[in-house]
Amino acid sequence: MERKHSKGHAEVGSMNPQSKVAGFAQNKKLTICLRKSIIKIMRKFICVILLVIVHGYSQPDIVVTRDPNPNPDYVTYAEWLESHPETATSAGGPTVQFATFCSNAPDASPKGLIAVVVEEGLETTLSYELNQYVEDLKDQGYDVEMSIYSTAGTADELRLYLGDRLHQGLLGAVFVGELPVAWFQMNCLWNGYNEPPSYEEFPCDLYFCDLDGTWSDDSTRPYCSGFPLEEGPDGIYDSHSGDRTPEIWVSRIDASNISVGDPITLYRDYFARVHDYRTGTLTLVSKGLFFIDQDWSQSESFYNQRMNLITEYYDEIRDTMIANAGTYKNLLGQKGLYLTVCVHSSPWCHYFHDANGGDDCQVRYYDIDSIEPGYAFYNLFACSNCRWVEKNCMGSIYQFSGNGLGVVGSAKTGSMLYFSKFNIELSRGKNWGEAFKEWTRYWLTDLGYEYSTNDWFMGMCLLGDASLDLINADDLIIPDSSLIRIETSTVTKGDILIRLYLPRTENVRISIFDLSGRLVEPLYNGYMEEGIYSTRWVPGDGPTGVYYIVINSATEQKVQKVVRMN
Repeated sequence: MERKHSKGHAEVGSMNPQSKVAGFAQNKKLTICLRKSIIKIMRKFICVILLVIVHGYSQPDIVVTRDPNPNPDYVTYAEWLESHPETATSAGGPTVQFATFCSNAPDASPKGLIAVVVEEGLETTLSYELNQYVEDLKDQGYDVEMSIYSTAGTADELRLYLGDRLHQGLLGAVFVGELPVAWFQMNCLWNGYNEPPSYEEFPCDLYFCDLDGTWSDDSTRPYCSGFPLEEGPDGIYDSHSGDRTPEIWVSRIDASNISVGDPITLYRDYFARVHDYRTGTLTLVSKGLFFIDQDWSQSESFYNQRMNLITEYYDEIRDTMIANAGTYKNLLGQKGLYLTVCVHSSPWCHYFHDANGGDDCQVRYYDIDSIEPGYAFYNLFACSNCRWVEKNCMGSIYQFSGNGLGVVGSAKTGSMLYFSKFNIELSRGKNWGEAFKEWTRYWLTDLGYEYSTNDWFMGMCLLGDASLDLINADDLIIPDSSLIRIETSTVTKGDILIRLYLPRTENVRISIFDLSGRLVEPLYNGYMEEGIYSTRWVPGDGPTGVYYIVINSATEQKVQKVVRMN
């Protein structure tokens, strides 16, 4: 019987020698290709393992501040480039408008040079504000050079311009308006071995601060999430080596991506506020607030961070019963000098826990705008909250709203740690930029790669005028230190949390009375040092109704009414 074969197949017994040779060659080629593919995959796998080994664990006792959205939609480098087609279309660096030298420095010895680089066109629109700003810097003892640039230039040329001024004593640079952006990409390893590397690309202002380090573009984004970067340049830096420490500080005053107000009006109001702060006509209260959401409330790294060295009055909110969105909004509207908030975030929103089961745990960018915050300086331990290339980035909203003057935060996952290093520098009289530069030097030199520092800190940046300081503001109001202050929920169910601020060391008695004046429970009677305390009254099976928390000291009495409900 004749054997039938499908088209394209020959009977083995009838295959001629040439067909055999061709078949063997084809099989050999397939084998080689398969072998190469396997080797490539194994290399990537080994790289992933090495990445894990090199990085080790990110701060073992600290939860990474993240965007809780599973698929966050951030502006990518490609999208940013597409929206800025003029990038790199002009040659040459910033054009110097003028250089002016300090005439009021003690012994004619200026502090150093500040470069003010302004987006082309704004030098005319904001001529009054910019001239006043330069004069104020001179009055503080700085030499100033103002230059004009645009996004038609490049980040490389802007960096070269800054590097050329180091020999003139350059201390820092303020970028006014929309100016070139340097982008960085990396695989971050969070939570040790428990999750694969996470790819991120983000704007990186450290590029403009470290003027003698080596920045390289040797790789492209991975073809698959969790794998190492691919070989080949793509316009995004992926390596930072050599002497990585910053020579200068850089901050941005950029309202170009804000839609909740007219950008020109925002610029004018901001520069007027900066002038008022410098001249002592902006009324602020010497108060600091450290507001810590649930995931960090008990972490040792978030205690004793030295904010109390900067302001006369300092408070911490870390109890899970009151550290929520509602409390934060209420406190944000009060006047103060310096606020640090620790909360999971996106560029546009804070996501608080709510131990009381509230429906709204979010504070959005438009909430900040409507509240008009009373604080002037902000440290945002909040994922991507200072990603200024996004529309209505919260860091920019904080800066341009209410009393906002300066913001420090991150343009990527992670945020500042070792707050005390930053705050101690501020307490010594260093300005916002110099304190940040010293903190950056600390993590780059003293920490190295020990705690995945690149993952945590490469996206850190400054928004606002970083030449401002927090200590030499003579207009600050000192809070009334003669009063004991109680914080508690006025209507509550179950246990009642009592927070007490004691302005001095003395004997204190805390008691609970009912509506008839009967003593229900003596909570505390003894010696207490100056500071902030929390205690809790557990009513048990007692009746609902009105109660009074009474605090007595040798010099005063404080009474707070509370209503206990079922």
